[in-house]
Amino acid sequence: MVYIVSHTWPDRWTTAGIKNNITVYSNCDEVELFNDVNATSFGKQKRNGIGTHFTWNNVNIQYNILYAVGYVNGKAVAKDKIVLHHLPAAPHYKNLFAEKSNDVIAPDKNLNYIYRINCGGNNYKDVFGNEWLADVPFAYNKKFGSLSWADDYTNVPAVFASQANNNDAVEATTAWPLFQSFRYGLNKLQYNFPVANGDYVVELYFAEPWYGLANINAKGWRLFDIAINDAVVEKNTDLFNEAGYNHAVKKSFKIHVSTGKINISFPNEKAGEAVVMAIAIAAENKQLETVTSVQGIIKNLSSNVPASVQYWMNTGDMFFSNQPYSFSELPPALYGAEWIQSTFDSTQSLYKYNFTVSQKADVYVACEDTSAIINTSGFGATNSCMQTGGFSQKKLAVYKKRCNKDEEVFVQLKQPCIIAVNEAVDIAASYDLRSSVSYNLNNALITGAGFTKDSMYNKYAVRFNNQSGDTVAWKISVGVAGMYAIKLRYRTDDDEEKQLKMQITDAEGNLINEKPLKIPSYQKEKWGTYETDTGSYINAGNYNIVFQTIHAKNLSVSSIEIQ
Repeated sequence: MVYIVSHTWPDRWTTAGIKNNITVYSNCDEVELFNDVNATSFGKQKRNGIGTHFTWNNVNIQYNILYAVGYVNGKAVAKDKIVLHHLPAAPHYKNLFAEKSNDVIAPDKNLNYIYRINCGGNNYKDVFGNEWLADVPFAYNKKFGSLSWADDYTNVPAVFASQANNNDAVEATTAWPLFQSFRYGLNKLQYNFPVANGDYVVELYFAEPWYGLANINAKGWRLFDIAINDAVVEKNTDLFNEAGYNHAVKKSFKIHVSTGKINISFPNEKAGEAVVMAIAIAAENKQLETVTSVQGIIKNLSSNVPASVQYWMNTGDMFFSNQPYSFSELPPALYGAEWIQSTFDSTQSLYKYNFTVSQKADVYVACEDTSAIINTSGFGATNSCMQTGGFSQKKLAVYKKRCNKDEEVFVQLKQPCIIAVNEAVDIAASYDLRSSVSYNLNNALITGAGFTKDSMYNKYAVRFNNQSGDTVAWKISVGVAGMYAIKLRYRTDDDEEKQLKMQITDAEGNLINEKPLKIPSYQKEKWGTYETDTGSYINAGNYNIVFQTIHAKNLSVSSIEIQ
């Protein structure tokens, strides 16, 4: 097997250039890493033994593909690939896509398609010129759309914990955006569509998005039934067994409708959860009209620049419709939001937007220069930001306003902005039931000659400017005997793995535990948490925890939490 670490981190880099700490897991004799599809090699590495990994440093990443090949006895036996956001397309990037003539989404020319839905995703136009509509919850318009377990509860977002994305290449199709976003769930996940009575063909599109990566045999890991209008049309669907990991699958079912609706559901799951990537409903009756639009939270949009409503905001989406700026970082609240995408116009000195929200909603405005906001009535700072990568990197401050159902919203700015809207909810924040105590730098003893202390990204922190020779230590107290978790808050300013040595001593200076720590690189301008523990039970009492730098240049530390 061979597995490139970073499948879930497509925004790892926002620019091309020299990169470090690219790790590949494999049990092969050798692994070769490429920056294109089997081209632009960074060379082979030999396996050093059980428990070791393959790591490339100081390599010049220029393209959006990482491609690894594993060899046994000189023969290629396994491969893996990831696709990155923000970087230029590799010369052989298109080799990852299926031929149009073999695309699983090719339409039946004898049918009239009434609905095409991108489940869990945005509006999308495929290579055949067909428009797939964004997935909008049934609760938003009461005409057609999705339902899930969240509809049984008040104050829970309609799509909460039932939508996900997969950034990997998809086999057997050109329509990656259809298959990289999806809905998942148990027997509460369903779709409703009003239709005229008559005969229809329901096309359901799937791919196995989780199980089977890295040559794992995932047969039987996901088993679910498919039902249309409460009649089971297929039992024990096993996507991996049919096609493997992330391979597009099409299933067609002929049905007769006499109740004026088509309901698609997944009534029974023997393993895992049901997933669905796209839905198309068609008929031979050419007189039936095609549904060409959806209604979400944003309605009646008007603006003085070309603009359109987009759905399911995610990193990798384009800031402007006509410029190569893509989102590299979003506040958690904006993932999956509806948003307004504008056309960039360098001659425009004022941007005006006017729309209505169809239900109670939180409206967000993000802009680079906060002084450019003219109309800020009711908007407050969120202390969060979004960032763009690629051709131009921008950092945008985010403001928020809560609006009532059918409230009209006006936004005016002197520069381009992002406007996003989410269903208004007040879910209580999660918390850990275990008690914990935090210790910041005010409680720490810092020694050495190669450190600086400063406020960095809303945290008071110590930054190590040399690789070694510095220490930061805390005195802690625990009231109950037990093994304790130690959570170190840190950030890195480069792609290198950092190394510390942690020592725990009791009040008399006796060594309780000593261990090396390998701190992984983290997203720039983000604080990460490295978790370790005391290594064994310790008694109630006072202890010293010392972190000594071994290879820690450009590492910043702000606090520890004992739990």
